[in-house]
Amino acid sequence: MKMNKNIFNLDEKFLEVLKNENNISDRILLSNNLSGIEVVDIALEKKLNAVLQNSIFSLQEKLSLLHKIDVENIFDPDFPIIESKPKFFDYKFQDDRVEIINALFELFGVNLRYSKNSELYNVAQELMMNANNAILAAQSDQKNVEGLKLIFECNNSKNLFAISVIDPAGVLAPYSLLQQIQSVFNKGFKQGMSKKKEGAGLGSSIIFNSCDTLIMVIKPQVSTRVTVVLPYLIAQKKIDQIQKSLMIIGG
Repeated sequence: MKMNKNIFNLDEKFLEVLKNENNISDRILLSNNLSGIEVVDIALEKKLNAVLQNSIFSLQEKLSLLHKIDVENIFDPDFPIIESKPKFFDYKFQDDRVEIINALFELFGVNLRYSKNSELYNVAQELMMNANNAILAAQSDQKNVEGLKLIFECNNSKNLFAISVIDPAGVLAPYSLLQQIQSVFNKGFKQGMSKKKEGAGLGSSIIFNSCDTLIMVIKPQVSTRVTVVLPYLIAQKKIDQIQKSLMIIGG
C-alpha cells in the first residue's frame, strides 16, 4: 500500500536553497518527515540548537523568527512569535493558575468547551506548573517572587496559538528536559504516569506532544521563557500531519 506524502513536506532542493539563503550553521537542522521523538533524539545526539520542519507554522516563518530572537528581546512580553499582538498577565507564585488562564482565554474569546481547545488549556497549565517548579528549585522565599508572566498570542489567519511563560529563575536545562521527554516517549505515557520521578518529564511531554513548535530561551540564573506554538481551529487531518520543531536559545 502506497504511503501518502505528508502535506507539509518540502522539496529537498528547496530545503537546500533555504539552508544556503539563511546561512544555516551545523547546529541547526532543516528537515522533513521527522517524528516528534526523532526530533528529540537527534537534538540530543548532536546537541542541536534547532530542529526545524515545515508545518502549520511554516519553515520560512520559523527561520525568520530564529533570526529575530535573542536573549534580550524575547523577554519583552510584547515580542510577537506568530505575527500578532500578544496579551499577558503578570502573576505571583501563589496566584490561582486556573483564574489567570481562564481570564486570558476569555480575552481571546476561546471556547474551552470545544474539545480541541482543551489542549491549549492543558499546555498553559503545564507551563505554569513547570515555572513554579523552577521557582521552588531556585528561590527560598516564593511568596516574594516577581517577574512571572503568562503570555497568549493568537493568529486566526494562520491557525496558530502561542502560549508562553516567563519565570525569573533561569534554571532550565533544555537538554535535560529533552532527555525527560525522550524517556517518557520511549516508555509510553501510561507507564510514565506511574513513575513519580518522571513527573516533570511527563508534563513537558504533554506540552511537546501537543505542539507544532517548542521554543526554550534561557538567561542562566536570570530568566527563562518557554513558548509553545500550537495548531488552532484547524482540521484534525492537518493536526495529525504536524512536523514538530524545536529551538534552544541561550543557556
